[in-house]
Amino acid sequence: MIKKTLFFLLSIILVFSCNNEKEKRPTTALDTGRAFIRASLNGDFAITQQLLLNDTQNLQLFESYKMLYNRM
Repeated sequence: MIKKTLFFLLSIILVFSCNNEKEKRPTTALDTGRAFIRASLNGDFAITQQLLLNDTQNLQLFESYKMLYNRM
């Protein structure tokens, strides 16, 4: 009984410890640019939009890029 309980607790701890992946925010301008380019090439627009400078012109260019990417 104790072995089963111990095994169950260890398996739960293992599952929760493996699911501890957090996205690190870039700290420098170079890292931010690199992350923006990588996310846009991968098609991950949720991350790309978080890294985008909220400016009217930037948002218009970003929306046109998303539309072009979705056509491909």
